[in-house]
Amino acid sequence: MRNTKALKFVTMVIALAVLAGSFCFPSQSVSIEASAADVLYGDVNGNGSVDSLDAAQVLKYDAMMITLDSAALTRGDVSGDGSVNSLDAAQILKFDAGMIDSLDPNGSSTPVDGPINYDNMKGVWVDQFSAGSLFNNAGTQRSEESFRTLATKMVDNLSRDGFNTVILQMRPNGDSLYPSEIYPPSPSVGVAYDGEFAYDPLEIFLEIAHAKNLSVHGWINPMRLMKTEQIVNVPTKYTLGEWYNDSEKNGTYIVAYDGYYYLNPAYPEARQLVIDGVMEMCENYDVDGVHFDDYFYADINPESLNLAFDQKAYELYGNSAGTETNLTFRKDFRRQQVNTLVKDVYSAIHEYNDDLVFGISPAGNISTNTAGYLCADVRTWCSAPGYVDYICPQVYWSFDHPTYSSKFNNCVSAWANLCTSNSVKLYIGIPTYLASNSAPSGSDVGWKNYDDNIARMLDYVKLHNRSEGFIFFAYGNTYNLFTGGYATNYSKEIDNYIGKIKEW
Repeated sequence: MRNTKALKFVTMVIALAVLAGSFCFPSQSVSIEASAADVLYGDVNGNGSVDSLDAAQVLKYDAMMITLDSAALTRGDVSGDGSVNSLDAAQILKFDAGMIDSLDPNGSSTPVDGPINYDNMKGVWVDQFSAGSLFNNAGTQRSEESFRTLATKMVDNLSRDGFNTVILQMRPNGDSLYPSEIYPPSPSVGVAYDGEFAYDPLEIFLEIAHAKNLSVHGWINPMRLMKTEQIVNVPTKYTLGEWYNDSEKNGTYIVAYDGYYYLNPAYPEARQLVIDGVMEMCENYDVDGVHFDDYFYADINPESLNLAFDQKAYELYGNSAGTETNLTFRKDFRRQQVNTLVKDVYSAIHEYNDDLVFGISPAGNISTNTAGYLCADVRTWCSAPGYVDYICPQVYWSFDHPTYSSKFNNCVSAWANLCTSNSVKLYIGIPTYLASNSAPSGSDVGWKNYDDNIARMLDYVKLHNRSEGFIFFAYGNTYNLFTGGYATNYSKEIDNYIGKIKEW
């Protein structure tokens, strides 16, 4: 993994030393050739080379210790953001150390071999709706040329503004946004369940993203499947189609509830289907990680104790408590099934490649996960190794929410207290979708009263001693997929937070 914390620390130490006048930079730089473009963008002092001396000049200029002429200012703006500052110095230092091969802001970075993951995640979810527009054009798969154009705009936007990770929806409803032997094509791509992809969009997206050194995590909803009227069209060559047409497995391995089908993780075969899909993606593509959403169990009815969803499995696997209808027993049973699934997915991923990461983004309310219908045992995942590499709760409330535990700062702190395992990183899901210029009225008045909610959330997460990153929900609430510009109906909040991403 890249040690971004170490880089920030080194840059800070150098900056402080320069300001104190006590640091003597070496006259010789690391041996690395600079192209004409590199010299143009990085050679602040005009001596024909790009090295730590230039970084020192930039740091002094940024601290208002010296002035620079117009040529030096042009050459010194390595990042291309229109100013010369410590961000440029950091780039120069990385170039001088041979960590990157170009300082041209219009050029591409050298792709990193192996999985790309960062100590501090600065991510964005690309959900099935944004992804659907990216992959799909008027109900059919978008042309490859158009897909490449839109994917490149997306990656360029994220790279320019300082994001380092994309959480890309790959399986929203028991289907696949890439060619799969295990799951049918997703309607979000515009390919029928019995159809064929015209090209492989995931392969192309990974190529474009990795050229800019963006990490890409494949996002999967593990248990939620397609609608009841859709699953009938899934061919029997796929396991879900086979199970649907099997009277013993339809109602046990897969169960209909409230208009959708769901996998029942109490059955080993159902859990294995999820694992097989995960490993197909990891083995066939250069994804950098796997990401689960918060969709686990669909519901549990504490009033009528209508627990038919998994009654047969409970009787089969629930030991002596199998015939009990007590809600507490049933929730314990369901949490055990989800824990087994999560642990098995984690083990499969790390047995294949220990540099890949596995994370889950649960609902923001801790009790909804643990004591509610989801039966997601986040307490265990956050406190014991072997379940997840990171947890990213969806903290979708402002600092001004009327409920004390739901206030952004209080909720983040509660999750931080839950994360007692040093092997689990804590990232925070941030709701940019709520930060529109015309935020709706409601009890969470922060969205209506302030235009800097997201900016303050970023500041809080950055300063918190346990959190190590964030993920925005979602791409379409910061950028326009088609024009590549910023989302105009979110412009007030965007103006306040977009410059903070690079600094984070």
